[in-house]
Amino acid sequence: MNTLREAVQSYLALRRGLGFKLLLAGNALQDFDNHIADLPPFESNGRRRVRVRTPT
Repeated sequence: MNTLREAVQSYLALRRGLGFKLLLAGNALQDFDNHIADLPPFESNGRRRVRVRTPT
């Protein structure tokens, strides 16, 4: 399984390769990844679980 950082980089490379600039969104995704990387693991197996609440 890819790390979140690898997935973010791959996603941004793909979208930018298709012509999207993703300046603000790209920075936001990388900032989110950096924030998550600084958190301690939540699971006993050392993995992190991220839950996101979407607006309804």
